[in-house]
Amino acid sequence: MIGTQEKPLETEYYDLLGLTPSSTQDDIKRAYRRLAIKHHPDKNLHDPTASERFKKISIAYQTLSDPELRRRYNELGAKAGTSEGGYVDPEQVFSALFGGEKFVPIIGTISLAKEMKAAMQEAGERMMIMKMMVPLLLLLLRVEVEVRSWMLANRRIRSAIQRCCVVSRGKGGAG
Repeated sequence: MIGTQEKPLETEYYDLLGLTPSSTQDDIKRAYRRLAIKHHPDKNLHDPTASERFKKISIAYQTLSDPELRRRYNELGAKAGTSEGGYVDPEQVFSALFGGEKFVPIIGTISLAKEMKAAMQEAGERMMIMKMMVPLLLLLLRVEVEVRSWMLANRRIRSAIQRCCVVSRGKGGAG
């Protein structure tokens, strides 16, 4: 299942800081400062859990104060990007496999990953079906890339032929 920015997959970090997913960056800073002062281990020398609580609050702040980490947390949860059962963002996988922005001028935007991610967000309960479909989607993506490459090569060949025809007409008319 994949969450959204309005409806995160998990809310533990927001709950730790006493916030909601709609909280601003300033809200996050204020909540962290207040809780860090209150739960700092140096202020709670006789509380054996203070250090662990402070670490959790700090991790929540580090994640939610960084816009990219916050986006990933909202979509994928706390284990985003880990090998321990965390989810992988389909857009990042396809971008890594097929070069991302570098190839947009050549083959255009590959919308399959974006569509796959949207489908996963809308239908989290169908995650097993999506996992079974990944090999098929990868195959379709390869076909899409091949077709776009062939279309680009075809356009270049037609353009080269047209240039040759124009050059040869110009020589024929002069002689």
